[in-house]
Order: sequence, then structure tokens, then C-alpha cells
Amino acid sequence: MRKNTTIAAMDFGTSKIACVIGSMQEGAPHPTGLGMAAYAGFRDSHWLDEDAMPDRVLEAVEAAQTQAGIRCKQFYVGIPGEFTRVYFRRSELTPSGTDGTVTQEDLDKLRAMATDFAALDEHRVVRIRPVAWRLDGRLLSAPPLGEKGNTLAGFVSIVTADESFIRSVEALMACVELEVVGFVPSIVALGALAAPADGMTSGKEEERTSVVIDCGHFSTDIIVSQYGQVVDHKNIAEGGFHLTQDLAQVMRLSETEAEAAKKRCAVGIQPSGNGLLNLISGETSITIDARLAQEVLEARIDDIAARVKKELERFHVLLGDSIYVVLAGSGLGQVRGAKEYISQKLGTTVRNISQSVSQVSSPSMVTAVAILRLALAGRQGGTPKGLQGFLRGIFKR
Repeated sequence: MRKNTTIAAMDFGTSKIACVIGSMQEGAPHPTGLGMAAYAGFRDSHWLDEDAMPDRVLEAVEAAQTQAGIRCKQFYVGIPGEFTRVYFRRSELTPSGTDGTVTQEDLDKLRAMATDFAALDEHRVVRIRPVAWRLDGRLLSAPPLGEKGNTLAGFVSIVTADESFIRSVEALMACVELEVVGFVPSIVALGALAAPADGMTSGKEEERTSVVIDCGHFSTDIIVSQYGQVVDHKNIAEGGFHLTQDLAQVMRLSETEAEAAKKRCAVGIQPSGNGLLNLISGETSITIDARLAQEVLEARIDDIAARVKKELERFHVLLGDSIYVVLAGSGLGQVRGAKEYISQKLGTTVRNISQSVSQVSSPSMVTAVAILRLALAGRQGGTPKGLQGFLRGIFKR
């Protein structure tokens, strides 16, 4: 394959459609065109304004094409976390070869056993990745073909997607004469993007676990992965929209005024001066109590942080210096001091995922770039590594 192959990716966020065009240059993804369009989004797995979506898709695509200077008809499309499920499954058998030798048939059977779903409830398997193997207590990152043992276990990460989302997006893209060439789970793309770079940890396997807190407009995805391989995920119904609504209700502001206040106020630091903040909304100017606005924002972020901690406890992930935590999405990305504040509440360092994407400045574009990156890696034959550190923790449970 030529190294300069150009592809396009699209992300349906909870309030914006993002499109990115790019290619692989010198071994790294290079975005050449970015486009974005605001839209009503989705809630509870349903589009809020389906009739307007063709125009919004074309708006994002045309903006990216203008910047890139080329036209694209084929797209890799991200599947939002709300429409996905993650299964981390284990299967076990006795090696069938001579003297307990592991055969290719054994490895194939393990995979088939792990991926045998009785019912998917209108979901489709969109990604299957072998994680590791365990032969008589030895954890292996490569298949133990030809080795001898009494018991062989295999671990597989599986991501499924809502069939209705896939069908609706395929129909939507066809309506505007565009084609979907592949679906990429957004949680997998963000997990791969957020994997700690060499030098960010001491190099121990158990320190390679990463947690992504992707806070969007209506919801937040909590993604646990290692080396880009997602092992657990939870979508919670709290996001930037709820911060805006809290400000509007408590401070009796319009939605526009509340949105402006959310972006101007800071959390985790003492308001300066007399504690008052002047806001310009349209042609009018209002003054609000910055201290009260801060209290409202912090109360909601406290709740989000508490739910994140609760879910991570369910995942058996203990936060600390050995866990690499990143914050993504515009839901909290637009709040000044949010990263530092949620770091304090979680008791661990939280980094911005934008640090992994130097080519973009908008939090709303990061997921689209992550989808592009994963799609390009797949076309180049890239394969994520295993999850030895995470599995060691599982074996100790």
C-alpha cells in the first residue's frame, strides 16, 4: 500500500458532527482537512432532529474538503459510546494435540467459544481482538502454538454496536451520496489515542492501563483500556448540557447566558475581585455572581467525578500514579480549571487528551482524529498489543 493514502473519518458527537481528512506521513497520521457542524445530536440512543442531519453532514464534509483541497466520497464512521457495548470474555479447554500440545484448532476453538453470543439484542459484533493466553498459569502475549500444557485459556475483547445506528448512518450517508467503508467504535479509537506514550510511565505493564473520561454534551463515556485495547466501558447520562442547565435554573439565566457563564467561570480557584462577572449575551450585558456560578459548576462536576470513581471501582481499577487518566470531549473541556479540579476529586493526575493530538485545538475534533488514526493504522497493518498487566490484575481477583 502507498504510504500517502488519503482517507476521511466522521464522528457523530452528542452535539456536533466532526469530519477529518488525512493521510499517513512518516509513520504518523496527518490531518489535512477539518470540518465541524452543530446539530441536535442524540439522547437515549435516538436522533433528536433526523430531518436536519443530511444538511449538517454535508456542512461538516464540505468544510473539511475545502480545507484539504480534495473531495471524498468514502468515510470511516465512528460509533458513539452510547451505541456500543464491550465484552471481555474468557474461554478454556484442554489442548488436543499429542502429549497436550496446543494446536491451531485449539486456538480457533477458543476464539469461537469466546465469541459465541446467544443473543445480541439488535447488536452487531464490530470488533474482536485476542488479548492474551494462559497456559497452565503462564500468561502469554502470543498464541502458544506447539507448546505443551494441561489447560489453555484465551481472553478476548469484543465490541458490539447497535444495528439501528449502523443502518441509520448507512441510509443517511447514502442520502447525501456518500459511502461508509468502515465503522470504528469511538471508545476504541479514544482508548488507542490515550495510551500512555513511552516515557510517561516507568515501563511496568501494570502502569499501562489508561482511563478515558470523554465528557460530551449529553453524556460521558468512561473507557478502560491498555495498549489501545478496550476492556470495559460505561456511558453515564451527564455532560456539558447538564452544567449549562444547572446554571440556568439556579441563577435564572437564559440558555445562551448560562452557556456563556459556563465558559467564563472557573472551578477550583477563588474568583478574583468582588466576585462579580460581566457577561455579554447578544446585545445585552448582565452581571452574575461568579462565586455562586462556581459552586453550581463544582457541584455537577463533583457528581460526575463520583460516578466515574464508582464505575472504576466496579471495573476493579484503583486510581493512583500507576493509572494513566485523560480527559476528552468539550463537555468539561470548555470549563476553565476542570482538568485540575477533577484531578483533585479523583485523587490522581488527569491529562488532556488533546496533548496526544497536536494537530487540532478543538476538543470536539479529537474523536474524529482518533477514528482517522485507527483507520489509517488498520490500513497500514497496525495491530494493538496485549493487556498483560490488566490480566494479571484479573487473575488476582
